[in-house]
Amino acid sequence: METGVSHNKRQLHRVGYFRDLMASNENIDDSIRPLLQLSRDTITRLQKTESVLVRSLQRDPSLTARVQRLKTVPGVGPITALTWALEIGDISRFRSIRHAISYCRLCGDEKKSAEKVVRTPLSGQRNKHIQSVLVEAAKLAPRYDHDLALVYENEKKKGNVNRATLADPAVPSRNNHNFWTFAPANPFSGYLNRYHVRFGPAENPAASVRDDGLFALHYVHLAAELWLDSTQGWLAVVDGDSRYAMVERFRYQENETYPGKASIIFWTNGPELKLNSDGMPSLTSGNQGESPYYLEAEINTPLVRLRPGETRDLDAEWFPTRAGGEFHGVEDAGIVVHPLQATSLETGNIRLSGSFGAFFAGRLVAHFYGEHGVSLGAMRLAQVDPAVLVLLEMELTPPAKPCRISLHLEDENGLDRGSLQEVRVCALESP
Repeated sequence: METGVSHNKRQLHRVGYFRDLMASNENIDDSIRPLLQLSRDTITRLQKTESVLVRSLQRDPSLTARVQRLKTVPGVGPITALTWALEIGDISRFRSIRHAISYCRLCGDEKKSAEKVVRTPLSGQRNKHIQSVLVEAAKLAPRYDHDLALVYENEKKKGNVNRATLADPAVPSRNNHNFWTFAPANPFSGYLNRYHVRFGPAENPAASVRDDGLFALHYVHLAAELWLDSTQGWLAVVDGDSRYAMVERFRYQENETYPGKASIIFWTNGPELKLNSDGMPSLTSGNQGESPYYLEAEINTPLVRLRPGETRDLDAEWFPTRAGGEFHGVEDAGIVVHPLQATSLETGNIRLSGSFGAFFAGRLVAHFYGEHGVSLGAMRLAQVDPAVLVLLEMELTPPAKPCRISLHLEDENGLDRGSLQEVRVCALESP
C-alpha cells in the first residue's frame, strides 16, 4: 500500500482481511480501488494455480515417495522437496556430495595461500532455481530446528550472515552433539542409581534415568562404560542430526545369571581420566585421531557352561527407522517420537496426533474400544514406511463412541505387527 493507507502488513494476505479493509477503510481513494482489486484478484488466481500444480506434482507416483522422504529434513517443505526432485533428477549422476554442492553452487571455491584459506564468492554459473530454493530453506530451517539454530548462531557470530546460512552441521571432524542411546531402566534394579558406572567418572551428567523410566545417555567425548540390568529386551541408538534411529531387540532371560547383572553395556569413547605416580589427575589426549568419536551399545549374554562341541546362540533383531527431536520409547511396531493423542471434538469426530518411526512398511490401522473393552471396529489411516517419519495429524469419524484407541501397524502382507500406542480418548479442553 504505497498510497499511505494504514494496514496490518502481516495480515494483508489473510483470508477476508483485504475485503474487510476495502469495506471499512475510508482513506482508500476511489480512484485506486479498481486497481487494488485487480491486483488482489491476480494474486489470488496465481496462488490457486500454484496450489493446484503443487498438489498435482505431489500426487505423481514417480515423486510421492521421494518428496515424503525429503520433507523429513528440518526446513524442507513441499516446494523445496519438489524443486530438488525435479531439478536434480537422478541423484546417482553425482559422484559425491561435493559434486552435488558444486552443481547447486552453495559453496565457493577455495583459494589457499600459505596457511590462509579464502573462499571465493558463489559463481553465477549454476542452477539458479535449485540454488535459490535451497538458500531460502536454509534461512527458514533455524526457526524450526534447535540444532540448526545453534549452527547458524555460531557462524553468525563470526560476522557473516550468508556464511551462517550455508554452514554445514555435518562436518565429519565435528563431534555430533545430538547423539543418544536409550534403554528401559529396571525399576527393581540391583544398581544404586539403576545403572552402574563400570569405568569413567562416577557423576556423569551425560547419563541419567528420566522420569518416564528410560535410561538416556548423551554422547560426550569422554571415556566411560555404563551397565544396565534392563529386563525389557531393547535398546535404541538415535542420531538427532540425521534423524535416524536403530533399535536392537533381544530376549531377556529372567532365570539366567548375567555377568555383573548387566544385560546392556554402553561405552563412550574419548580421553580417559588418569592418575600419575604422584596421585595427580589428568586427561589423556582428546585428539580425534587418538580417541575417535564413537559410542558402543551392546547386549550382554547370560553366563553359560559349555562342554566341548556345544554352542549357544544369542538372537537379536535390528530395526532401522526414522527419528525426531524427541524419544518416548519403543513399542511393538516402532518408536514413539511424539506420543499419540486422541481428542473428542464437539462435532463427534476425533482428532488424532502423534509421530512415530515405523519398523515395517504397511499401513496404520486405528482400533476403537468401548467402555468395557468391547471392540467397536477398526479404520485404516495411512501408508507408512521405515524410511519416512510418520506424522499423524488428522480428524476421523469413529464408529459409535469409543473410550480408547489403539494404533496398530499392518505390514504389506496384512500381518498385524502390533501396537504403536494405545490411549484414552480425551475431551476437548475449553478455551
